Amino acid sequence: MVKILLVEDDPVIGRGLQINLSSRGFHIDWAQTLKQADVFIEDQVYDLILLDLKLPDGNGLGFCDQLKNEKKSQSPIIILTANIEEESAVAGFEKGASDYIRKPFGHAELLARIQNVLNIKSNKQGQLIFEKLVLIPEERKAYYDQQEIIFNRREFDILEMFLRRPNVVLSREQIISHLLESEDVIDRTIDSHLSRIRQKFKKNNANTIRISSVYGVGYKIEIA
Repeated sequence: MVKILLVEDDPVIGRGLQINLSSRGFHIDWAQTLKQADVFIEDQVYDLILLDLKLPDGNGLGFCDQLKNEKKSQSPIIILTANIEEESAVAGFEKGASDYIRKPFGHAELLARIQNVLNIKSNKQGQLIFEKLVLIPEERKAYYDQQEIIFNRREFDILEMFLRRPNVVLSREQIISHLLESEDVIDRTIDSHLSRIRQKFKKNNANTIRISSVYGVGYKIEIA
């Protein structure tokens, strides 16, 4: 499940976003101050942060800068603001923001921007598509160039996690946390699962996709 941290002090906007995004399958943690956001970030690894600029205890741009400089979080950030001027937008991008969205905004626009930032590609049947690799989560099936590849439950769960965040580095902690939602996972078994996924890619000539190791950080799926 994609985890999003929402940092928004307006209770109406915050509650509305929490309800809407939760109904679309996202896990939403909602902080109404930067201090609360800091606490969440200390305890959780998020796939995305939705960050309001004007908060009771500080400015969102400063917080964005702090997260990136202190390496507290590598999560992409979408800025929520009622005022998008060119200078403000440039400053946000310089401080590490991935996108801006102007208030008031529709839920459809926000969802599209979230999917774009996370590089999620899906069709009406709920398929996840990355290059020639297609996953159908509801059926637990995977295809490469229209040929089915059989993955066990753990392998499929990991692969689905990668395809929901293509080209994004996932830490071992994130992968373990994802798998722990259903059963105990031993750290060293992650390497075994990833090794088997790579072997199955190779066996089925899925040579345009690879799962790469990023030393000291984690793993990512990318086009070879």
